[in-house]
Amino acid sequence: MALEQLARRTGSDPTPDYRQMAREDLLTGQVVGEPLYRFIGAELRHQLPTAAADWDDRSVANALRERLGDEALIEHLVQRMTALGRAGRPHALLSWRVTGFSYARRTELGLRLQRLLEQMDAWVDAEGLTETSGEIRIGQGSCAFAAEQGPRLEV
Repeated sequence: MALEQLARRTGSDPTPDYRQMAREDLLTGQVVGEPLYRFIGAELRHQLPTAAADWDDRSVANALRERLGDEALIEHLVQRMTALGRAGRPHALLSWRVTGFSYARRTELGLRLQRLLEQMDAWVDAEGLTETSGEIRIGQGSCAFAAEQGPRLEV
């Protein structure tokens, strides 16, 4: 859903990112948040025996790879992620309304947050930190990071 929102904000095409996620994560059975069997959707579940509902993620991925081949499976997974991203749009709109942020200003806010994350990354690299902690604050006109032990960065 995040990639779909990014695409709507920037006009970018999320398909290459979906393909990368499918290739690097899903083909190896790595899914965060839910079992792969549930994530793949009904169309791909129909390609599997009913017993697959009890399989681990890697077994589900391997069975689909064997049945469809990697490239066809990747295309099915890209279609599934595209559909999930689009289905998440009402949730994204509601989330914006709940926060009080203007949906019309989402591009500006997203770019500001991206610049802040880039500054944070540069600071962590420059300091040679392996971990840190702090607080990110997102407001109508600015985004800031205040490290517990370090600088305050603001965009």
